[in-house]
Amino acid sequence: MAKISSYTNVGTPLLTDKLIGTEVGGTPPNVTKNFTIQQLQNLIDVTKYKQVIKKITPAEMLSLDTTDVEILPPAGANKTYNPIDLLVYIDFNSVAYNFTDLGNGACGIVVKRNTGPAGAQSPFKILPASLNSSSKKTDKIYASMANDTLTLFNDASILIRSFAGTVANQGNSDIYIKLTYQDINLSTTF
Repeated sequence: MAKISSYTNVGTPLLTDKLIGTEVGGTPPNVTKNFTIQQLQNLIDVTKYKQVIKKITPAEMLSLDTTDVEILPPAGANKTYNPIDLLVYIDFNSVAYNFTDLGNGACGIVVKRNTGPAGAQSPFKILPASLNSSSKKTDKIYASMANDTLTLFNDASILIRSFAGTVANQGNSDIYIKLTYQDINLSTTF
């Protein structure tokens, strides 16, 4: 076998490509074997956390009181999403949003599932103070659960929508939502 450094690099690795390794626990022990990248990925679960970035246009922002914006499509049969972390970036243009603040701490824009009651299924509430910025900025939105429980519903999508009467009638900035989440199988093996 030639020196490893003499081999060319693969352009884009595929999950079916093979790696060389040692099977320590086999019979006989310490035998050199091939492993696919898919086998390694399954072992260490590199897909545990995923991220999606969604651009929300000014027209979509100004219509959130009547039209939801989908962040993630329905997860599929016997699957759901577990939202972990949310960042919001305001790419300020020239006119700040004027989302109403009703002063009750519950108003704002929520990241919600397409099923279940709004309060119980809204782990992230983006308050008007975050959205009404007149400069470019990024906010980390912390999960806020009224009863410390988030039910993971089968085949739910994740949406952004207005909540508790929060509306805006001005603003022209793109908003970017970065959601970190997990795909969850709804079975005994999760």
